[in-house]
Parts: sequence; C-alpha cells; structure tokens
Amino acid sequence: MSRFSVRVAAQLVARGEIAPDAVRRLERNMRRLCAERGHRLVDFFVELGGHQDDLSACPVLQVFRAGQADVLLLLRPGLPGKGDPTAPDRLERSCLKAGEEISWTPTWLLRKRGLLDPALWLPTFAFERASQLAALELPLDAIARRLDAIGFAPPSGDSWSPEQVGQLLRPLPGAGRARAQAAS
Repeated sequence: MSRFSVRVAAQLVARGEIAPDAVRRLERNMRRLCAERGHRLVDFFVELGGHQDDLSACPVLQVFRAGQADVLLLLRPGLPGKGDPTAPDRLERSCLKAGEEISWTPTWLLRKRGLLDPALWLPTFAFERASQLAALELPLDAIARRLDAIGFAPPSGDSWSPEQVGQLLRPLPGAGRARAQAAS
C-alpha cells in the first residue's frame, strides 16, 4: 500500500438488530475493500437505531472535521422496503442514491452538500500547509486531497486539483531575486 493512500472513514448504518459478529465481518470486508483500492481505513463507526438529522455531533463527520479522512464510505445493508421501515437520515440522503447500499463520498462533496462547514479560501495558510506536505515529498494529488480534507477552498471548482497545487507552490516571478537582494 502506498504511503500516500486515500484515508477512508467508514460508517455502517444498521437499523434494528445486528449481531456483533456481523459487524466485525462487515468491518473486515470494508478494510479489504479499501485495501483492494489502495486506500487506508482510518476509522469505522456503527450507527444503530434512530435518525441523525442534526449532524453536528456525528462521530464519523468529526474525523473529517479534524482533517483525518479524505473519503466517507457509507454502508447501509437492507434498504427501506427490504424489511427496514426506517426512512434514511440526513447523512444517508446526502450520500446514498436511491437503491444504493454503499457510497464513496469525498470531503469536498460532503462540504458541498452541507454536511461539513464550507471550505475557507486562505491562500497563505493553504500555501503553508501545501509547502509542509511538499517537503514530505507527497505527490501533488495527495497534497490536493489533504487540502480538501483540511478545509482549504481551491481557487476555483469544488476540490483541489494537482495543477492548482502546483500553481500554489510555484514561486512568483522575481520572488527569488527579491529574496537574494534582501539577503545581501
């Protein structure tokens, strides 16, 4: 697995009874699914029972608010109409399409759908963080995912692209000359 893998936080939505061994089996399957895609499962949550329409304290979203995950893997086995009379809550409505039992939702889309606070356009802070990540020799696409996860808005579009990161890290014309003159 690459050290620059996508960081995934997963949530199993279980309405009604679910045996602990079934939860463990589903978690193993999610870990395997992530590994097959070259991703890393950073956390696994189980939502049992009622709706969560107020997502301010939703544990899986806290991982995203802390900038520790890039993609939400949401699994809801047993869709409504298949023995589960419970209507989907806000997280499910935002991430799962009708008839889906699993979804992969990136951070930028969670923000766009109002599940996370809007990203901030702070180019100075984005540059500082991107520079730190570049010093760790992360590729531009990995830096882009991290800037999205942290909550820095891209200059345009919904999510950072490797090209935008490259532009952010590119020195301004004459910047090196100005530094050299200041040093002398």
